[in-house]
Amino acid sequence: HRDAERLTHACLGMTRFLRWFALLSALAVPALLVFLPLYRHEQVAGDGRTLATGTETLVEANGPYALIVLAIPVLAALCAVLPFPARYRRATDVPSAAIVAALCVLGSMTIGVFFVPAAAALAWIALTGRRTSPTI
Repeated sequence: HRDAERLTHACLGMTRFLRWFALLSALAVPALLVFLPLYRHEQVAGDGRTLATGTETLVEANGPYALIVLAIPVLAALCAVLPFPARYRRATDVPSAAIVAALCVLGSMTIGVFFVPAAAALAWIALTGRRTSPTI
């Protein structure tokens, strides 16, 4: 009986860790991608000479729409740490994991790969979660 209690406590601790890890890793991506120069452009003359070079951030290259795209996985990961009642926990965990995983797949050639750690943590929570787990 004691071993079962210890195991339950350890699993809940890991779930709590994964919930916060998903949110923090999802928050780190926009924080980095908004400020890091991800795009490099070069203006070349007809004879092959480089006339100008420069870099752009994600928002400079794609406009403010990029912030909306970056906010979606953050909001989905935020649902994992909100104090929902235990009976609604699974109903928020599964869609959160699905949304972030779908955005990883859809954006896999661009920014989607940066959200894979958050998607993996949310997927683990959704797949191993119990309906009776307490609100974390």
